[in-house]
Amino acid sequence: MYSSTSQSRASDYVREFLRRCPNRPGAYCLSMYRGGFSVHFADSTGTEGSYVVFWDDREAIPMLVNYVYSIYVPPAGHFSRDPTMTWRRYPGGRTLWSIRIAGEEFPNMRPIFLAAPWGKRSAIFVSGGRYRTRAVIKDSYRDPQAGYYEEPQFLKHIHCHGFIPGVVRLAREENVVFSGQQTEIISVRDSPRVKHRMVLADIGEFLLRARSVNDLLMAIYDVLEVHRTLASRAKVLHRDMSLANILMYPKWASCSNVKMLEGAPPLIDDVLSGKLRDPQDRVARCLLIDFDYTVRLPDAPTEIKREGAMCRRVGTPRYVARATAAGRILHSRNIPVPMPELSGETLDLYLGAYGQGRYEQYCDSAGTFHGGRLQEPDADIWAGAERIKRLPYTHRWDYDVESVYWTVYSVLLLVRPQGYWEDERSEKYSAMRRYWKILANHDFLDSTPGELENLPQDTRAPLLECDLPAYLMPFPPEMENVGRLMFSIAQHVRVSYAAMVELPPYEDHLHEAVQRLILDYLVAHRNEPIELTPDNLRYTQAKIAVVESQPEESGGEADISVDFEDVLGLGDAAPASSAEGGQVDSEGSQDLRGPLPVSPLLQGDWEYPYFTPEQCEIGESFRS
Repeated sequence: MYSSTSQSRASDYVREFLRRCPNRPGAYCLSMYRGGFSVHFADSTGTEGSYVVFWDDREAIPMLVNYVYSIYVPPAGHFSRDPTMTWRRYPGGRTLWSIRIAGEEFPNMRPIFLAAPWGKRSAIFVSGGRYRTRAVIKDSYRDPQAGYYEEPQFLKHIHCHGFIPGVVRLAREENVVFSGQQTEIISVRDSPRVKHRMVLADIGEFLLRARSVNDLLMAIYDVLEVHRTLASRAKVLHRDMSLANILMYPKWASCSNVKMLEGAPPLIDDVLSGKLRDPQDRVARCLLIDFDYTVRLPDAPTEIKREGAMCRRVGTPRYVARATAAGRILHSRNIPVPMPELSGETLDLYLGAYGQGRYEQYCDSAGTFHGGRLQEPDADIWAGAERIKRLPYTHRWDYDVESVYWTVYSVLLLVRPQGYWEDERSEKYSAMRRYWKILANHDFLDSTPGELENLPQDTRAPLLECDLPAYLMPFPPEMENVGRLMFSIAQHVRVSYAAMVELPPYEDHLHEAVQRLILDYLVAHRNEPIELTPDNLRYTQAKIAVVESQPEESGGEADISVDFEDVLGLGDAAPASSAEGGQVDSEGSQDLRGPLPVSPLLQGDWEYPYFTPEQCEIGESFRS
């Protein structure tokens, strides 16, 4: 008889099959029951199944025949495998892939990220270590008519006038051709999908791999400088600053035709050394990736459309700003603090790098906070509340800074100082686990305000609004000073600047405040880096798999698997050629006819394909 449990189990099996087989656009599944069977097909849009056919039904044999026939001869628009990918499994269980794009071959690619099979089905591969340069390949299934996922166009646009330090570079991109010239796949939902492939030239390591606290903070300083440069010069806003998308210890692909952005700003190494490097030599300590949810900023705030991309709530739930999670402007319940002022050596280093003009530009005058003003004390508070309620939600620059704050806070909770032994029965360990679970369980809120709309609803609010002793509780004694730094940053992050009567005049005001605090800490503790143990986190049971960023209204993806390994060390033991031993994907090999040259990117002989202004144009749906 029919069993819903059996059908659910079959769905789980095909889900796992697709997740582990990135070369399969879809999969047929035969689900057997005691009295009959059903046939299912799954792809990136979901699963569709037939009704249960009993064995004595006269339709049973024809359906089985059609099922077997479709496996070998898929219907039009359905494909059993990606003809540009083959795998080889080596002793010990390691599987490496050979992937082709734009007439070039990338051998020995190892998967480091396999997303859930529904949605984008993102898969990320990194090349082995026998070549001079590393590369990353990112595959994803996309709706060609959707209003998201134009990462290639944004990367072309960002570097159109020269490389912006700290941003990953696009080397190749194309839609995979499955048969003849056909790139579109017919999905089970009867909506077209294309499999898009990008080759990214630069790689880095996750922030949890930080070798010292100072290394981490220097990378974050550069992230903020890069982010404000992207917003002010390239006119784009990332909108998904998270643990998965902010990398450190970058390794940049060598390029024979380097052209840096004219007027690129000084970075943390320039500031701390007191000597500005030549702009061509300014290498950032961070690598910003994943521009799927990036949006083009308007030339003027009045150009923002109420239903445009800037009003969509997107991001990784754990790290999104509170206003993004709520979908509305938050009431200002916290008394703001003025812009931090620097002194002594820190001020001298800042002025040497950026000049007096930038410093004074952000300093407060009487009665201002980050240049903005609060509602007067004798003003009608109810009228003020109604004013804030009517303000439309749009994604602001400082919301991305808040996301950076939550990202750094989560990393500092989990990293372990060298030599630190922790009693798992201690109050500090218990606090660390409680605080981590608050972060891990955070999600988007219902976008429809309810009766309690004026009360704090974000579950992370206690982590921002607690007093100093409670804030420092989860940090080891060796990290008390960096805990105090994060507490100081929290006093600036927790303010709802969008609710001010007079807004701060500069969109990057929160960048400036956080960078000043980080710089002050680094100068005071430059000889106290706090060495960390990247392979030994404090809470090893924490679910630290990076949750795929998603638009709140679409449901997005879930259950992805990320291997937090040293990406720069992956694949060193892999054979230089896929012909050297191992179990071969013979069916896939037959689809790859004839040898192709190994990509020049892997051999250190790469020229960046500077794109024309027409190629860098961003579609109207990605404008604000």
